Amino acid sequence: MFSESSDHIKNGFKKLNQQVRGIVRSSEFKRDIVRYLKTLETNPNDLHSAEDIIEFTKRTPEEEYPEHDIGKFLWTQAEGIDVGSDKFEEMVKQERFYGGEGGILGAMDKHNLDLLVVPSSFGIANDLAAKMGFPVLGVPLGFFPEGTSVELDDNKPHLVRVAPGIPYSLTLISKSYSDGVLLQVAYAFEQLSEVRANGPAPIVVPTTELDTVQ
Repeated sequence: MFSESSDHIKNGFKKLNQQVRGIVRSSEFKRDIVRYLKTLETNPNDLHSAEDIIEFTKRTPEEEYPEHDIGKFLWTQAEGIDVGSDKFEEMVKQERFYGGEGGILGAMDKHNLDLLVVPSSFGIANDLAAKMGFPVLGVPLGFFPEGTSVELDDNKPHLVRVAPGIPYSLTLISKSYSDGVLLQVAYAFEQLSEVRANGPAPIVVPTTELDTVQ
């Protein structure tokens, strides 16, 4: 893309503290799970809150706890994790700042950008874009080559994080209601890079298209 009639501005994106992201997400989940459980016509396990789900998961063998952990549920139990609390309101302000004038939107407006491009592993940009209502799209960038050392997930050692043939990608972010621009650039990038065509052959290839089952 650097040689295909596009201008590029490099930007140092400030990192928002992981705690901030966790507090906002966990507070909203803690509130919303209660609302959701109230809508159930049947609730055989008598679950009414995040606390109930945590205890049910711990005592139910079929849930395979602790091999399958409940870390993100436990975030809801931290002090100050409530929508409307002072801590929550302060963290929301920070997220809006970094997603807006202090980060994504600010960089795009200042430099008159159509898109912001980040590694897909840079989760904070994806989170902030979603919360700001910005469209996000991933495009393939490449595959880890033969000879790459296998790396297991730190938190789930039975899962592989890096290995030969595993794909990695870029995330494209545009402003609200700019989906058309996002799709055009993503399509052009895929056609120019031909990453999929030059990657490893898929193990399973689907044979059914939507129009054959409608």
